Amino acid sequence: GVGGGEPKKPLFSWLLDRTTGSQLQNSFDYSKNEVTVVDLLQPYLLVSDPKIVQDMMISKNGQIDKTGDYEGLFRNFFGRFFLYTKSDERWKNQRKGLLTAFYKDKLALMLNALKGQLIKASAQWKSEIGASKTRAIQLNLSKTTLKIVTDFMMQILVGTNLDAVKLTVETRKSDREPFRPKECCFSEACQ
Repeated sequence: GVGGGEPKKPLFSWLLDRTTGSQLQNSFDYSKNEVTVVDLLQPYLLVSDPKIVQDMMISKNGQIDKTGDYEGLFRNFFGRFFLYTKSDERWKNQRKGLLTAFYKDKLALMLNALKGQLIKASAQWKSEIGASKTRAIQLNLSKTTLKIVTDFMMQILVGTNLDAVKLTVETRKSDREPFRPKECCFSEACQ
């Protein structure tokens, strides 16, 4: 045990103590159960109670390690990202630095900012669909997602979005033409 106190209880036993037998039976309505065990080629433990998740991630986090199973799936999109990569010293230090960003009040503000970005993007898509003769549009999902996430991060970090940042860039249509100044927003300059 730590400091001569009681030995730490294994995490799985601690979770089972917090549930009733009926919650662990073959139930597929995860919203009604705090903890559910599902067998999909291998057993998975689904935890949906926010209080249990908070307790696991804050006071019991020393007993939890990610398996790294999803690292290959997400690596092409996000690189080596601490949310799904197996823990090591590098990621432990980065998580410590991020803790202050994820307090309940800050998360609520972030969620509202993301919601605003998604509503804005949705309104733009609806407008484009309405203006289209075919009532359909084609979206480059990679660029669209990048724009939404970038605008969201800019709003969270500096309180503005990329379209509010105006730049003067020099452009030309061919190598033979001189550069001409053009005013545009930051997101246009990055394209």
